[in-house]
Amino acid sequence: MVVNNDGYTIERAIHGETASYNDIAAWSWTAVPSALGVTDHLAFRARTYGELDDALTAAAAHRDRLVLVEAVLPRLEIPHLLSDLVAPTSSDGTARR
Repeated sequence: MVVNNDGYTIERAIHGETASYNDIAAWSWTAVPSALGVTDHLAFRARTYGELDDALTAAAAHRDRLVLVEAVLPRLEIPHLLSDLVAPTSSDGTARR
């Protein structure tokens, strides 16, 4: 399972959304198994809950091979708990006073 949220979302939440080090090169994650020479594999890119469910169902049915599932999430999708934990910091990551 690859969680693709277009960069380092945790760092964006803690240190500010616009820090350039949070931007990473866009990879074709579903092509990685082939690039590594894996021939008998399945790869899925899931952008919706339905696509994720389908991919996980297929993965469960094919336990005899490598299955890569890329789950695409919104760039700033963070858990509520993390949001609460980083609330004491400002948007640039410095402590609020």
